[in-house]
Amino acid sequence: MDYIFISLLMGLGVWFHIMQRVSSVRKRYPKLKFREVWVTFLDEEWDSLFVSGLVCFSCLLALKIIRYNEVILPDWFENWGMYVLVLVLGYAGQRLAYRYLGTAEKVLAEKANTMYKGCDHEPKQ
Repeated sequence: MDYIFISLLMGLGVWFHIMQRVSSVRKRYPKLKFREVWVTFLDEEWDSLFVSGLVCFSCLLALKIIRYNEVILPDWFENWGMYVLVLVLGYAGQRLAYRYLGTAEKVLAEKANTMYKGCDHEPKQ
């Protein structure tokens, strides 16, 4: 059951960061439709999402090794600490991967700038 919880919490952490980025882009470029932002994000960020998947796999593998070797963990870590850790790792891992590999915002900015040409107002900063 721990493996399911870890996978879900890691995914939740990644999802928090993704939605934060998508929301930020949509606020900056309100003319871009949600679908356009979402599809572009997934097209451009497959590599950062793949890295997040590797981080999740590493956490699951570490837990499997810990269980296999019967390592005694502190009660607080066993009861709730590992769940908090993977939630933070999901968010922070995606954030770091996005920072170094991210291209979606650049592509969306270019799309938005071409949409705003000929308009009487500029995108929000």
